[in-house]
Amino acid sequence: MKQRIKSFIDDNFDLIADDIRELDPLERVRFYLKLMEFVVPRQKHMDIDTTNKTELINVVFTSTGVEPVHHESEIVDFID
Repeated sequence: MKQRIKSFIDDNFDLIADDIRELDPLERVRFYLKLMEFVVPRQKHMDIDTTNKTELINVVFTSTGVEPVHHESEIVDFID
């Protein structure tokens, strides 16, 4: 089935491109966004557990070269 769809698109590419050019701008943008789903990977939703703020901050600081904090009071001072 995938091969048949690919062949159909290949065989009708110029016609399809002409049809897309005739869409109104809003519909053309919607089409581009739909097409992008097949090219650009979707971002996944991430839940971050912030119950242990020290470890979370340490990861951020370590990756940026800033000294990690070791006490919750230092985190509060940094955030303020």
